[in-house]
Amino acid sequence: MTATEHRISWFAYAGGERIRRTAAMRGTWGYDAVCSCGWDTRTGGATKRYITDEVSLHKILEGTN
Repeated sequence: MTATEHRISWFAYAGGERIRRTAAMRGTWGYDAVCSCGWDTRTGGATKRYITDEVSLHKILEGTN
Protein backbone atom coordinates (compact mmCIF):
# COMPACT_ATOMS: atom_id res chain seq x y z
CA MET A 1 0.00 0.00 0.00
CA THR A 2 1.39 3.40 -0.94
CA ALA A 3 0.78 6.55 1.05
CA THR A 4 -1.04 9.19 -0.96
CA GLU A 5 -0.93 12.75 0.26
CA HIS A 6 -4.36 14.34 0.14
CA ARG A 7 -4.50 18.09 -0.39
CA ILE A 8 -7.80 19.93 -0.21
CA SER A 9 -8.39 22.98 -2.41
CA TRP A 10 -11.31 25.29 -1.60
CA PHE A 11 -13.45 27.05 -4.19
CA ALA A 12 -16.17 29.70 -3.97
CA TYR A 13 -18.88 30.69 -6.41
CA ALA A 14 -19.22 34.20 -7.80
CA GLY A 15 -22.04 34.72 -10.27
CA GLY A 16 -22.18 31.00 -11.02
CA GLU A 17 -18.44 30.84 -11.73
CA ARG A 18 -16.22 28.57 -9.62
CA ILE A 19 -13.17 30.51 -8.40
CA ARG A 20 -10.35 29.55 -6.05
CA ARG A 21 -11.00 30.71 -2.47
CA THR A 22 -8.53 33.17 -0.96
CA ALA A 23 -8.01 34.28 2.62
CA ALA A 24 -9.05 37.84 1.68
CA MET A 25 -12.60 36.79 0.72
CA ARG A 26 -15.25 38.21 3.03
CA GLY A 27 -19.00 37.84 3.03
CA THR A 28 -21.31 34.98 2.18
CA TRP A 29 -20.17 32.50 -0.44
CA GLY A 30 -21.16 29.09 -1.70
CA TYR A 31 -18.30 26.62 -1.37
CA ASP A 32 -16.93 23.42 -2.87
CA ALA A 33 -13.76 21.46 -2.19
CA VAL A 34 -11.52 19.29 -4.36
CA CYS A 35 -8.94 16.78 -3.16
CA SER A 36 -5.70 15.96 -4.96
CA CYS A 37 -6.92 12.34 -5.22
CA GLY A 38 -9.76 13.43 -7.53
CA TRP A 39 -12.55 13.57 -4.96
CA ASP A 40 -14.83 16.60 -5.47
CA THR A 41 -17.88 17.78 -3.51
CA ARG A 42 -19.65 19.11 -6.66
CA THR A 43 -22.47 20.82 -4.76
CA GLY A 44 -22.57 23.97 -6.85
CA GLY A 45 -22.14 26.13 -3.76
CA ALA A 46 -22.97 24.75 -0.32
CA THR A 47 -22.40 26.29 3.11
CA LYS A 48 -18.89 26.24 4.50
CA ARG A 49 -20.01 24.04 7.41
CA TYR A 50 -21.45 21.39 5.07
CA ILE A 51 -18.29 21.28 2.95
CA THR A 52 -16.09 21.16 6.05
CA ASP A 53 -18.08 18.13 7.26
CA GLU A 54 -17.75 16.46 3.84
CA VAL A 55 -13.98 17.06 3.82
CA SER A 56 -13.68 15.58 7.32
CA LEU A 57 -15.65 12.49 6.25
CA HIS A 58 -13.47 12.10 3.14
CA LYS A 59 -10.32 12.24 5.26
CA ILE A 60 -11.71 9.63 7.68
CA LEU A 61 -12.74 7.27 4.88
CA GLU A 62 -9.38 7.65 3.17
CA GLY A 63 -7.49 7.18 6.44
CA THR A 64 -5.70 10.53 6.28
CA ASN A 65 -7.23 12.13 9.34
